[in-house]
Formats: sequence, C-alpha cells, structure tokens
Amino acid sequence: MKYADIIKESESDLLQLEKREKNAMRRDRIRFIRSLKTGQFRSQSAASAAIGLGERQSQRLWSSYMKEGINRFVINLL
Repeated sequence: MKYADIIKESESDLLQLEKREKNAMRRDRIRFIRSLKTGQFRSQSAASAAIGLGERQSQRLWSSYMKEGINRFVINLL
C-alpha cells in the first residue's frame, strides 16, 4: 500500500501537529500516521510496534483515519 499517496496531509503538517499535541495518546496516533506517510515504516505492524501500539490498535487507527481523516486524532487542536 502506498501510504504516502493515501495520507492527504504533508509530512511537515503532521510533524507540526505532533509537536503541538500535549496528549501522549493523540501524539502517538499522529506519529503513527506520520511514520507511514514518510515511509519510515512500510507496514502498519512495523509502525505500531516502533511506537508501542498493538497491531489491532493500529488497524483501528488506520480505519479511523480512512473514515474521518486526521481531524479524528487532533480535534482539540484544530
């Protein structure tokens, strides 16, 4: 899957959101999406393991992102 093409936000926008987020859980969610966007990890499993998320949790995060976009993770920042 070409995450870089699917994820709409730019790498810099995701990094900025990640840095602004004070809540660790939401920050990890943004980091998960950003790591897929940048190509740092080629799979959800690898990205989630590096961040400390469970595989099933990463599947739910990806599903949420696909349905609702990044706003689902940073609702309080926008």
